[in-house]
Amino acid sequence: MRSLMLVCAVLASSVLVSAPASAETRGFRDDDRAGGGTGVTSFRVQNAARAMSVSIRHERRLVVDDVWIDSRARDRGPEYRVRLIANSDYAKPLRRVEGFGSENDRPWRCRGAELRSDDLEPRAVSHLAIPQRCIAGPGRVRLHVDSYGNGTGNDHAPDKGTHGQGYFTPWITLG
Repeated sequence: MRSLMLVCAVLASSVLVSAPASAETRGFRDDDRAGGGTGVTSFRVQNAARAMSVSIRHERRLVVDDVWIDSRARDRGPEYRVRLIANSDYAKPLRRVEGFGSENDRPWRCRGAELRSDDLEPRAVSHLAIPQRCIAGPGRVRLHVDSYGNGTGNDHAPDKGTHGQGYFTPWITLG
């Protein structure tokens, strides 16, 4: 009986150790289509213990995605901007900002950030993963995406208009 209890305890602990960390994942659709532009069709945000990740899908080719990250509810507007340039190794993609269109942005050092943007697929896709240790705040985030084509227009998501208060996703808590 004692050995059976020991086996059960070992099995239960191995299940607990191997269980994945929880994360809140939210998907957002962007139903408008930028006239001739890049057309963000959807994006998904996962706010996990290890990293906050974002995947953005486009209906056409793109040149640049700017992902604005707000992590402090008391400080209006975004604290970070991640710039993803399709098919490039852009040297300064991570910036600390004081708001949209901030003139006072500065480099944001974040070891372990993963960034990629590809418009060679049938549909353009951008992806980023930022370690939680790089994001200041209580662990929840909200986002705004600006997507730019090559002189063919741009698209904003969520789709309520251009930059500004109220044009973010809802808050996504740390899972």
